Amino acid sequence: MLVAIPNFQGRVSPVFDVASRLTVVRVERRSERDRREIVLLEARPEAIARSLAELGIAVLICGAISQTLERLLRHEGVRVVGQVCGEVDAVLQAYLRGTLDDPEFGLPGCFRRPRDQVSQGAVGQTAGAPGNTASGTSRAGSRNRLRLRPLATRGGGNRPPRPKAR
Repeated sequence: MLVAIPNFQGRVSPVFDVASRLTVVRVERRSERDRREIVLLEARPEAIARSLAELGIAVLICGAISQTLERLLRHEGVRVVGQVCGEVDAVLQAYLRGTLDDPEFGLPGCFRRPRDQVSQGAVGQTAGAPGNTASGTSRAGSRNRLRLRPLATRGGGNRPPRPKAR
């Protein structure tokens, strides 16, 4: 099985869509058998996905990736493990051990959940959702909740006029 990791100065490239180098590792029985570096010459998502499929890449471990490119890769049969950061060697070893879900490998600011779960509300309610106030507490039991009012528009609105300077 071939595993590809976009490589930028020894670390997982933060954004796969613009990565120019891949570390490609042949994995057998949960251990590394062979490793090589590949330069990506393609720029269009369709061409990138096709190139990885033609190389025989089974798994792509990467940082951020656009939905378009991820969808194209999955359509080509490449398993995408996204939102990963860290040193390429450490990430590869964590993948081989099955510990890539450890927080140290999570891309900062990203949820490590499949996109379909996030879009279906697995993250939970957000401020402003029914049942929540701006402070994030339930409407039912809070007397001291934060109350928001709309900003006044220019030329009036509900703000009292300013006193004029003399």
